[in-house]
Amino acid sequence: MVAAVPSIVRADWLVLLFPALGSIILMFYGQRMKRAAGPIATLMMTASFVVAGITFFRIAGRPEGSRSFVHTIYTFFHAGGLNVNVDYRIAPLSITMMLVVTGVGTLIHLYSIGYMRGDPREGRYFQYLNLFAFSMMLLVMANNFLIMFVGWELVGLCSYLLIGFWFDREQAAVAAKKAFITNRVGDFSFVIGLFLIFTHFGTLDFGKVFSSAPTVITAGTATAIGLLLFGGAAGKSAQIPLYVWLPDAMLGPTPVSALIHAATMVTAGRAHARLLRPWAQRDGRGREHRGRDDVDGGTDRDRSRRHQAGARVFDDLAARLHVHRRRIGRLRRRDVPPRLPCVLQGAAVPRRRERVARASRSG
Repeated sequence: MVAAVPSIVRADWLVLLFPALGSIILMFYGQRMKRAAGPIATLMMTASFVVAGITFFRIAGRPEGSRSFVHTIYTFFHAGGLNVNVDYRIAPLSITMMLVVTGVGTLIHLYSIGYMRGDPREGRYFQYLNLFAFSMMLLVMANNFLIMFVGWELVGLCSYLLIGFWFDREQAAVAAKKAFITNRVGDFSFVIGLFLIFTHFGTLDFGKVFSSAPTVITAGTATAIGLLLFGGAAGKSAQIPLYVWLPDAMLGPTPVSALIHAATMVTAGRAHARLLRPWAQRDGRGREHRGRDDVDGGTDRDRSRRHQAGARVFDDLAARLHVHRRRIGRLRRRDVPPRLPCVLQGAAVPRRRERVARASRSG
């Protein structure tokens, strides 16, 4: 049940405002600030994390049936029968994802201060990081498909900018283009799903769509929409066949690889997987007939390529397993990786080891 907006969550838009403000400041003054860019960006992320934490504890103290709120900021546009509001939803799932994004993002910002020291484009790097955090927050807090799609596309743009941050290196530039194009394939599937939703429901609001789904569409249409939306999650979470961009994503700065694995893949995949549940419930066959090849085949196929990266190895198994579990409703023992460290996200390798690896390759 969605309750009226209480005073305790009316300031939650600050979670979005802080990283957006940091990105705007650094866009204009980042290169002039030099060493101040990192602390400013980190301070903005810390403030966002504090606001998310306060909201989490206040929401947790409320009765179970009154923990979901929708706050409308303003009307984005009104055209014909389509009315799109810029609003956000505070619910147990969204607030948990907010804590993940801001918490992991703050640590990565803090680590990046030392990592990027001396880089001539340090200000631009932290601008991209703040923009990335804002995009992720917009994605997980959105209350309608269109605003979610805006955050979804901004995440793809930031991934492209950060993976290709050292664009003067040919391999990094190629990796950024590969990530961008591959994710656009998944996004195309997502867009078709949105068109199908609007055609049948006349709205893109989560609450209205999900509440009327059992009576408006057939089981076959629900399956088609679910598969199309999953195509978007497949791109961001590197599911087969859209996994090819993942190994080359490590050609960007090491903190970027950690951010992509820990924040983008897990959070975006998890946020998108929640949208599949109503369609799977509408079609009882959906829980049993979502394929397994994306986990069993994709993980094995690209694991060997990632392990060839030597010291710069990051594992995405947790994201794959989580999206897979959400789709089929259970997790079998054979799906669990044999070593627990393989499912830990964002375990960045110190830059010293990266330099050793580069030296050995150049020698």
